[in-house]
Amino acid sequence: MAKQVFFTWYPDGKVKSVESGAGKKTLYKYDQNHNLVEASDIAGNKFAYEYDFNHNMTGIKYKDGSSMKIAYTKKTQFVEQITKKSGEVVSYKYESNPKNPEFHYWTLVAKKNPAGKEITNRYEYEIKKKPDGSHYTYRILTVVNNVKTETIYTECCSLPKQIKRGKHITNFEYNKKGLLVKKFSSRGDFVELNYHKKFNKITKVVNKNGWTNFEYDKKGNLKRAQNSKGMSVLLIYDTKGRIAKMMDVNKKTKKKRALSFIYNAQGKPIEISMAKVGKINVKYDNYGEILKVESKSGHRMALQVTQAFQSLLAIVKPAGVNLNM
Repeated sequence: MAKQVFFTWYPDGKVKSVESGAGKKTLYKYDQNHNLVEASDIAGNKFAYEYDFNHNMTGIKYKDGSSMKIAYTKKTQFVEQITKKSGEVVSYKYESNPKNPEFHYWTLVAKKNPAGKEITNRYEYEIKKKPDGSHYTYRILTVVNNVKTETIYTECCSLPKQIKRGKHITNFEYNKKGLLVKKFSSRGDFVELNYHKKFNKITKVVNKNGWTNFEYDKKGNLKRAQNSKGMSVLLIYDTKGRIAKMMDVNKKTKKKRALSFIYNAQGKPIEISMAKVGKINVKYDNYGEILKVESKSGHRMALQVTQAFQSLLAIVKPAGVNLNM
């Protein structure tokens, strides 16, 4: 059965309540200025909201009697100060480059650390213009807890080109499609990637730990992955594109595992079996949520399934394939 959500509305078109098929309900109330002034969640928690004449939220009152306050700058209506439920005060100050105020600006965020000392974090942005007249974020600089990070972005795709943090620098290179092909850092880490010409999916990853190769079927589904450590995984799909069988092999330990999957009409697995080990049966409620997981083989079967998926993830997610340092 598909999941359902039911809405009720006020005459002016605002949402009055939202209820799930399981009977969990949220409620909403508004004032004459169309501001949301009260909300109740599915756990029975109530929230009351306050606003200024510009419709800026100035306060939130909670069920336990605590509250949060928000103050704004008069000129720009930016948030100037937040007083949290805990009493912690966070202040915001907005500055810009006088020579280029519209496209080079920063925010200073001040608050006290657990030791009671006030610290100020900096979030700086620099915008540049492309040849076609459109704009893109060229640089973001942050200073958080005295750690400085500067990121330069590509003009074409707004992807990280270089990240500097402390003494270290990480550089990124992309192909014409904006896909990462090389990443290398001053720490000595590096990653090189090749892609499938048709599917634009990774076919090979090389890093300091070795290599990983990927093969795909005619529909672009991953059918085989293997790495230089002797680990490999083979995936077989049914006519609906769901994994019907998964086999993982470790040449070094000579261990082999084969998992088979059976699905219900909603495409959810109801049986996972492993030769010579056992089966796991999964039952769902009318809303598609897991109701019960059973296995005559007990924890042994669950452990084998977990290890098989961990093996798959270890192969298909090589270290360093990300846009971070």
